[in-house]
Amino acid sequence: MSASVIQRQQELWKKYSETKDQGIKEQLIIEYADLVKYVAGRLSIYFGSNVEYDDLVGYGVFGLIDAIDKFSLQPGKLFCKLDFHFLFQRLKNRLVTFALGKRQRR
Repeated sequence: MSASVIQRQQELWKKYSETKDQGIKEQLIIEYADLVKYVAGRLSIYFGSNVEYDDLVGYGVFGLIDAIDKFSLQPGKLFCKLDFHFLFQRLKNRLVTFALGKRQRR
């Protein structure tokens, strides 16, 4: 990631942490959409045709929103490095819940 991208993200986080403005939150969601797509793509390879890629992206967006709500801005702390694991876990948990629900309906 380039320094200008990191600086832009830091500025967005600072504004959001001060105001909790929904417009800034939407900008953060758009900013990290590629991270969600990356994680969904990795899981798509793992799960194969059992789970649709678009479903994974949808679950990932919900995980991203949760991560944004729970993230606390601290000097030197970058969102993408810490919350990649959170997104991955959120997607896996959602899929397990989905699979269990599907199994119980049979």
